[in-house]
Amino acid sequence: YSYREGAVLAGIEPSEGRVGAPVAVVVRGDAFVAGATSARVGGVALSGASVLDATRLAGTLPAGLASGLHD
Repeated sequence: YSYREGAVLAGIEPSEGRVGAPVAVVVRGDAFVAGATSARVGGVALSGASVLDATRLAGTLPAGLASGLHD
């Protein structure tokens, strides 16, 4: 058994998107695991999530998120 520390998040780009439209995002951070196929932003699953490298992952936030800030 091997224990791995969790990923550390540093930011997300773009920092805003249109209400009612899906938004392709890149999440920046550290310790992303190659081959991971799921990720959540503010509890919302990214579709098509993929790790680009140890410091970036990409995916799409769904349409229909409420207006406002999401952690």
